[in-house]
Amino acid sequence: MRIQIAGCSIKEQKRVFENPIFNTFAEIETCLIKMGHTVEAKPFLGLMDKADFCIMFGSVTNRKRDTTRAIFKDKLLLAKIPTFHFDTGLFSVYVRNKIKQNETWMFRMGLNDCCGTGDFLNENMPGQRYKTFKKLFNFTEKDPITNKDGSILFLLQSEKGWQYNDSIPFWQYARNKVEEIRKITDRPIVLRAHPNPDRERPNKIAEGFKDVTIEYADRARREVLDSIRGSFAVVTHSSSAAVESIVEGIPTFALDERCIAYKACEQDLTLLESIDKVNWDKRQQQLYNWAYTTWHLNEWKDAGIWDYYIKKGKALGHF
Repeated sequence: MRIQIAGCSIKEQKRVFENPIFNTFAEIETCLIKMGHTVEAKPFLGLMDKADFCIMFGSVTNRKRDTTRAIFKDKLLLAKIPTFHFDTGLFSVYVRNKIKQNETWMFRMGLNDCCGTGDFLNENMPGQRYKTFKKLFNFTEKDPITNKDGSILFLLQSEKGWQYNDSIPFWQYARNKVEEIRKITDRPIVLRAHPNPDRERPNKIAEGFKDVTIEYADRARREVLDSIRGSFAVVTHSSSAAVESIVEGIPTFALDERCIAYKACEQDLTLLESIDKVNWDKRQQQLYNWAYTTWHLNEWKDAGIWDYYIKKGKALGHF
């Protein structure tokens, strides 16, 4: 097959081998070439002639149409070239806490997106890999619980990030959701700011509401577990920490399908008044499936993984 690796989807200053994504792309290129595929790794916007599929980093948002990544993605769509998208692996909070490092060197990959709208080719997977994850990274799924004294934890998005896709500023979106929650319950709300430095104006979100406080996240993204475990419920637009919230047995509401955990979460905020009606039946299979989205750099070097993705993509008619 003819495969393009889109180096242009990574910022120029990060195209160094010390960068986990760049390093992973280089290893993938070597692996695919050894498998007999024709691979071209382009750091610019040019399309490979008649590529069967492309591999790129991150997603694209309608709010950032002028970025190099978005411009290149538009070219791929016009040329009808399917795309595999990489981003940070799932269960990453557990991984970071176990290895005590900020970089996990583990990445998830979805076809045509790496958020909840992507196809991870992982339906009805067995539980073996998830059980391995639990053993390696020292966690387990908890029985669903109701922390009657807990607050509603609202995990916020970055104003400049690519997860949030709506046209209005994120702070206004979040404020609208707080207002919606306040019509349902007067339970205290904690706004947990996104760890990226481009703050989403949490003060403007909270302004004028009773019992709404702000919590600033650690840049290492390792302390969110404490906040999740002490909460009554977790609400988010699309934070990947919803995965950990589901594992911890906390009722979790994902408000946008771009949330990677969307399929395992509730969407109807009125359930905050009757939290015992939250449906946990779909959790176990989703945990199994999520484990088959995420692979370490050393696994991405394995021809067997790429053989699986290519065969699966062909079988489903993607390329």
